[in-house]
Amino acid sequence: MNELKRKSIVSLLIMILLLFMPIASMRAMAKPSQNEVSIDDPPHLDPEKLKGTGTSAWGFRPSNAVVKAGGDVTFVNHGSLPHTVNSYTEMVQLPFLPFPTPVPDGIIDSTGGNWENPAFYIFPGSSWTLDTSVLDVGTYTYFCFPHPWMMGTLEVRESGPSEVTVNIRDGLTPGGGTGEASWGFRPTNVVVRQGESIVFTNNGLMIHTVTSGLEGEPGHGDQFDSGVILPLWLATAIGLPFLATYTLDTSTLEPGTYDYHCDPHPWMTGKVKVLPS
Repeated sequence: MNELKRKSIVSLLIMILLLFMPIASMRAMAKPSQNEVSIDDPPHLDPEKLKGTGTSAWGFRPSNAVVKAGGDVTFVNHGSLPHTVNSYTEMVQLPFLPFPTPVPDGIIDSTGGNWENPAFYIFPGSSWTLDTSVLDVGTYTYFCFPHPWMMGTLEVRESGPSEVTVNIRDGLTPGGGTGEASWGFRPTNVVVRQGESIVFTNNGLMIHTVTSGLEGEPGHGDQFDSGVILPLWLATAIGLPFLATYTLDTSTLEPGTYDYHCDPHPWMTGKVKVLPS
């Protein structure tokens, strides 16, 4: 295994460990309840489906770009998260991930070899320009290192446009958005009687939380806070499926309406309305 591939795989594994290590508490098995909420994020579907069109879909637009050799390709981040542009020639199956992951080959690299360091990513509202004079004529496949389900191709030809723009989009439409690539709690608004339970199940790919209040508001998390909820596929793989659920016991809440959000993804919001018992 060459050094570049080894570094790529080690970096990917470290990202997975950092993503899934901070489990706040061991939760008890969820009690049966008629009140259930599904937590969804874009990768909860087949990654192939995330390549569709629409403002709520993740991806590079156009996903297949053509440029004249020596021309410039400018990648503009229109999303709400930092992204990268890393070419790859092979994919590996990493532990626990449900789909093969591309391995950066270093030919095209918006981070300058620092793909494991978010400080070098393309931030929302910014751009990165690729000078194809350093590339041979041919077709290159690339992806976003922190979001490997985002993939695209670049074809460098002898003739073609000398300036090309590729727009980077992610699924962060305000309020969760709609469509198969959207984030959110389903249903967004839940009405229960005081004393009833609500079971939240993480059907996405990433970790999530159920935290009362909204990001930045005083006292958010005071009424309830799930801690980290593992995605169901990972919790099942390690034999601890209950870590993919969180049960909110509303007997501890006064009647009223409670906003809540996901702490690492604060654009994911919902409401719980507690009626008198």
